[in-house]
Amino acid sequence: MAAGGEFDIEALRSQIAGENGFLLYRQYKEPEAAEIIGIHPATLKKLRLAGKIGFIRKGKRAIAYFGFQIADHLIESVQWPDAKAASPPSSSARPGSVGAGTPAHGTDTGGTQSEDARAALALARKTLKRPSSS
Repeated sequence: MAAGGEFDIEALRSQIAGENGFLLYRQYKEPEAAEIIGIHPATLKKLRLAGKIGFIRKGKRAIAYFGFQIADHLIESVQWPDAKAASPPSSSARPGSVGAGTPAHGTDTGGTQSEDARAALALARKTLKRPSSS
């Protein structure tokens, strides 16, 4: 966590991408992005259509996702223990994200998470955990 209780979004994105073997500025097709997140491509499409994940429109039908958009979605998917403990970065901290708003904390992605996605969420929780006050 950066000074003043703010999260270093770039460092967190980099950690999640590194731990899960994807690049932040590479474009991923919808099936690839779904595999990284650990959900079915149809579920990812539903999230995209609901405005819950940023994406790139590459034509009338072609869709892609930057790695940082995938990382942002994983960060936003973290189940927060309570509202006072922590909250993910605001949508203004996510350059390039497209959509109709930020999903509520703890929003279920509607799919079964892969081992990689669970590991990313565990890493995000560990990274974002507030230090215990002794």
